[in-house]
Amino acid sequence: MRAGTNTLQTYGTAYITNSWTNFAVQAQVRFPSGGFGGGLGSRLNRNTGARYAAWIYPEGSPGGSSMLKLVKFQTWTAWGYNGASFTPMQQVNLPGVGTNWHTLKLGCYGNQISVSYDGTVYINTTDTEVTPYLTGGASVDCGLMRCATVCWSTISL
Repeated sequence: MRAGTNTLQTYGTAYITNSWTNFAVQAQVRFPSGGFGGGLGSRLNRNTGARYAAWIYPEGSPGGSSMLKLVKFQTWTAWGYNGASFTPMQQVNLPGVGTNWHTLKLGCYGNQISVSYDGTVYINTTDTEVTPYLTGGASVDCGLMRCATVCWSTISL
């Protein structure tokens, strides 16, 4: 895995430098009280930071309280969809996130993307942009906007 030094008010990303086509990445994630959010990345371009990311935002997060968002990063820090900056591909409300462990899974097959939370598929969509991401690595991401602690366990591909 690789990662760099990140400052507050930005994103932290650790990633695997391998490149795959059709795959799913899954991990156990837990947020402390007051956490901002974080998630998994798929099809990461390690040169630009472009990737799909499934992010969980716990209760009280400025990113959305108890939300799951599928976002398309164009760089390490900028994301948006269909020309709209900081607009997720899809987002849904989650049952209480709390400070418990949860299973997050992000699968990418062709231009189809699915996101599961605790074994239930919440997002299943198609990237309709002209340039879907078709290959890349996997990452774990966190928002360093508030509390910079996210606990990860059992990351698998």
